Amino acid sequence: MGSLRLKDAAAELGVAPSTAHRLLAMLVYRGFAVQDETRRYVPGPAMGAGPAGFSWTRQLRDISRPHMEGLCARTNETVNLMIRVGTKVRFLDTVESSNILRVGDRQGTLLPAHRASGGKAILAEPGSRCAGSAVPQPQRRAGG
Repeated sequence: MGSLRLKDAAAELGVAPSTAHRLLAMLVYRGFAVQDETRRYVPGPAMGAGPAGFSWTRQLRDISRPHMEGLCARTNETVNLMIRVGTKVRFLDTVESSNILRVGDRQGTLLPAHRASGGKAILAEPGSRCAGSAVPQPQRRAGG
């Protein structure tokens, strides 16, 4: 999948760069695009892509993979590599267990952090600034 510069998007659409920026910002907000480290726009998670192809995540995956494989072999459980994205977590890599009942590969998936066991562990990190805002608060009943 290719990448796109803001200037090229404006030219292709025949609009001012500020208009192209607004349009691309909405695509990013909705998950259809992300900006890579070179500030180019690439397909986002809503398009079945994610930051797993970025150089820093690729390096993190390469370093983590042998440890994930070892942990999977010792525990016979699926092992996921996740990063926090605001109040959500993104799955970067998975080593699947051979167990019949198991969780499949979620690479590129973005979930609310409080809905994934790894996300809960990340939110529990001391000093996590978004821990309180990531977990939905119970609704208070009126008059009760």
